[in-house]
Amino acid sequence: MKAILLLNSDGSLTRWQADALQEAKRSGLSISGVLLAASQNKRKIHSGVVGYYAIASLAQVGNPWMKRQSSTDVLDDSVPVLMVSCTASGSWDVLPSEAWDFCSGNDVMIKFGLGLLRIPENLPLRHGVLSYHHGDPRSYRGRPAGFHEMVSHEPIMGVIVQRLSNVLDGGEVLAEAKSPVYPHSYRATLTNAYRSGVPLLGAAVRNLLFHRQTDIDSLGRNYSLPNNAVVAKFLAQQAAASASRLAYGAFRRKAWQVGYSAISLNLTGGDTVISSSEINRTPTPKPYSFLADPCSEDSQGIFCEAMPASGKGRIVRLSREGVDEVGFGRQGSHFSYPQRVDSGSNCYLFPEVASHSSPCLYEIDSHSLSVFGQWKLTGLEAERILDGTLFEHLGRWYLFGQRADEPVSIARLWHSEGLFDRWEEHQDSPIAIDPRRARMAGPIMKDGGNLFRLTQDSSGGYGAAVTINQIQAISSETYAEKFLGRVSIDGWKGPHTITASSQGGYWLDCYRDVWSLRAGVSRLRARFGGKR
Repeated sequence: MKAILLLNSDGSLTRWQADALQEAKRSGLSISGVLLAASQNKRKIHSGVVGYYAIASLAQVGNPWMKRQSSTDVLDDSVPVLMVSCTASGSWDVLPSEAWDFCSGNDVMIKFGLGLLRIPENLPLRHGVLSYHHGDPRSYRGRPAGFHEMVSHEPIMGVIVQRLSNVLDGGEVLAEAKSPVYPHSYRATLTNAYRSGVPLLGAAVRNLLFHRQTDIDSLGRNYSLPNNAVVAKFLAQQAAASASRLAYGAFRRKAWQVGYSAISLNLTGGDTVISSSEINRTPTPKPYSFLADPCSEDSQGIFCEAMPASGKGRIVRLSREGVDEVGFGRQGSHFSYPQRVDSGSNCYLFPEVASHSSPCLYEIDSHSLSVFGQWKLTGLEAERILDGTLFEHLGRWYLFGQRADEPVSIARLWHSEGLFDRWEEHQDSPIAIDPRRARMAGPIMKDGGNLFRLTQDSSGGYGAAVTINQIQAISSETYAEKFLGRVSIDGWKGPHTITASSQGGYWLDCYRDVWSLRAGVSRLRARFGGKR
């Protein structure tokens, strides 16, 4: 798909914009021209909103994702460039006719410059003009990004790529995502929104090719820059949230436990609340501080993560005889989320090892739990994948997971012809950009001929609940799923992992917040390689 890139007159891009262009190339986007436009609408900073400009500037200082770079760093030197000056129509910029003539023969314009852009009737672009909006226009139109969502205590905010119209933030939505709102930090909220939006441009290109779009039925309120009084309230909220977060980090910890429940979970029945009385929780054995991630079982017990005082997780098998630890032979490394994988007559464990390795299969003796071989997944040697989950379907292998260096809202998918063949990223990856249904929460489940991907609801905090997504299509060429509901526990937080038991019922984990004078020390230890 041939595109014209619209930039401000200085020809610069932010890092997230440059990354979005790079990722969109995988979907077939090709920049064939650059339009540098000078706006006549010069923004004036009025004294009544100076407070907002101050906090916005602080959010950008030293932020690598907002750092501007020359477009020549990411574009071919042979790409033609045209410089033009806009005229003003109220608050809207109007490109001259020579700019639209320059676009002739291209499919689409990518707008990374100017403010409000007036779209002419006879647009010489088959797919129009694409633009980002960091907000869900069904609720939050206008500006500034993320601010009003924080004031309103929203757990998430929207990010979209739209086909522009002459209605403010009212164009057709070609791709959308959700990003977490962090009450303690405007900087973190903005950074994650920008980063979560990086894959959307490529998704929009694919949706254009297949004529997929979403028309917004009703538009939300059109917000504007907040006055100084609103900013003062915002700063007070942020300070309170920061103090609460620091106190929690120093003196509170999540006391995770693993349990079994004989319930019959209706995966297609919408939201489910499990009574804590229906869970037979396993006491955490010494010397571990918690048990979590019950990801797979064998004939002798359930494999899960156990956390020692070092803050580096270990893999254990819980059984009626007690607790046995898997001998990986790597002291000081963090292991978690242990999936058991059978291939032929061999038994493997596939734990998360993102803190120190690319995805790796460990061949184990199912009786002694000793490890006598390990294999890194071919093609993924440069990846660090969180809670990777392997799944074989119709003779093909799939790997669901998250890149450790990406936001918690982005779920990706890889595939391979065989477990030990070369792996590559799926063309429909990322498969979700939403903190409520990105990170994996256990193996893919099968029920009544249907497939379900269980995910962690990370909106508003880590490990709050599990969400259920039905896989509608999965092959080497396509992937699709739909959200069905949420699973939570009455009186406890969680689960954040659910695994079907061969005996019927489910293994799961849950936690309560408890006071601990060592919580802060434990977190500092876990920071250097641990997951929690």
